[in-house]
Amino acid sequence: MKDFRTVHARGTLVCALATTLLAAACAKHPSVPAPAPPAAPQQPETARSSAGESAGDRFFDLAHNPGAAVGTPLDPHQLTPSQLLYGIAPKRDPRVVYAPDVILMEEGDKAIKMAASDGMTWVFDASAPHVNELQEGKIVFATGRAVGRIGQITRAGGTVTVKLAPVQITEVIHQGHFLIDSNFRPQDLIVYTAPDFPSVLDLSPPPSAKPTTAWSAEDAIPHLVRTVLAPVPGAAPPSPATVANAAAAAPGALKSAPAPSIGNPQPFNLNDACKVYPLAGSDGSLGLEFDYNANGLFVKSEGRLRLGQAKVRFVLDIEDAAIKKFGMDLSGAASMTFEFTSSAAKEGFVNAHQLGELPMDLTLPIPIAGVPLALTVHTKFVLNTGFSAKTSTLSANARYTLTGELFIGWDGGPAVEPSLRPKAETDFGKTADGVSVGINSMALSFMVQPMVGIGAFGFNTGIYVGLDFGGSVVKQSSIALTACKAGYMNAKVFSGVGYQLAGPFVAVVNTVLSAFTKYRIDQSGTLIKGPEATILDESTQAPPGCASAAKT
Repeated sequence: MKDFRTVHARGTLVCALATTLLAAACAKHPSVPAPAPPAAPQQPETARSSAGESAGDRFFDLAHNPGAAVGTPLDPHQLTPSQLLYGIAPKRDPRVVYAPDVILMEEGDKAIKMAASDGMTWVFDASAPHVNELQEGKIVFATGRAVGRIGQITRAGGTVTVKLAPVQITEVIHQGHFLIDSNFRPQDLIVYTAPDFPSVLDLSPPPSAKPTTAWSAEDAIPHLVRTVLAPVPGAAPPSPATVANAAAAAPGALKSAPAPSIGNPQPFNLNDACKVYPLAGSDGSLGLEFDYNANGLFVKSEGRLRLGQAKVRFVLDIEDAAIKKFGMDLSGAASMTFEFTSSAAKEGFVNAHQLGELPMDLTLPIPIAGVPLALTVHTKFVLNTGFSAKTSTLSANARYTLTGELFIGWDGGPAVEPSLRPKAETDFGKTADGVSVGINSMALSFMVQPMVGIGAFGFNTGIYVGLDFGGSVVKQSSIALTACKAGYMNAKVFSGVGYQLAGPFVAVVNTVLSAFTKYRIDQSGTLIKGPEATILDESTQAPPGCASAAKT
């Protein structure tokens, strides 16, 4: 068992990586019934009986948020074509004060002619209101999705093309108090994709064993990024000059982003090796499935966060461009599940180390006081494999029921901690199965991060509360004298105000931005870091003790 202990130690390291990431939902080819009228929004109550009143009830109650403007989700089937394509335009409202350098376009959705596939470039009609005011360095607020600081502007004929850099929500809004307390339907989420936004990194060597939310740019070397970076051989990271030259050499003709969809998310290719199926449907699930197929290795995996009675509560109070109070509660979290099947058809040790920061938004508009806020669910995944022989197979699945609330809050003082409690219904380690003449390992993790805010793709900014979950399994050779398999499971809740990209992606996106603008994403990405908590950290072995360090 000496060799197995070595791989077990490797699996433990891989597991620690995998323990924190994305969640998901629905099915790979969701079958969604005909649109039904949305559930009647639940308005904040101005009074509740003290008996049974929870911390969340008090935090989001209108009585505890005097003067707050209240919003409820819109029915996406009632949006105009331009609103569906580009987002909802902002409207002036005396309850909201914007920063002086914000160009507010109250008919911004009508002024946009195209959203590009890179998620950063927008083309405007030069004759539309306020378009003549656009200039580099200003913040354009055309819609809830087309918002950011203008890093580059090109005027040609009847169009004006801008490339946007990200902004924090307090750079746009200097004064405003917003409140949401409403049911919603996951199948009403609008699915947007930007296939040329930086999305997948090959990690070599694998990142150090720590939570996804704690990664820094030094933890991984980016080898593959959509569009502006090509695969780079060897271990040397691409230089900023290489990236800038690649971006400058890109075709001049812009590609339009794929049309958004409601209730029928379509699969899309992240790269030649990875295909993603967005999951958002009538069973209350949120998440994704992905297929990885490269170099003789095939992996099919999915992660889901299933909601029972889906409900979102949100509060944000901004005064003098500073955050006074924030909170978010995604009620109804019922279970998290993840599973995979995999095979290797190549002799020798096969490795895949992939970090996917998906260029996909699952979005539901919730405008408040003229501000086109939206609930947007962002997803990530991590894949790490170790196959040691040809014609190997490995599979496993896990399901945990959840009780409690995915609720965080901050009111200028001690934060309100999340209270989710998972219970294993299906154990990852015990379900591990497969056939191989060598030792196999697999580490997977998923993240589901709901956010209420503005922006699109990696540049969303607002309040977020997310769930990272996943696990790893390692299985002894099928011809070993003693069968042994082990599983490791983890889940973590995290939160904050700002935008959140994994550390390696911040470095890559900033390199892309350097090709056309001086503006960058803050390395931390977060204005205020909210509470976080590990809610699951378990391991199982079958037979018990077979993978312990003391085993000989």
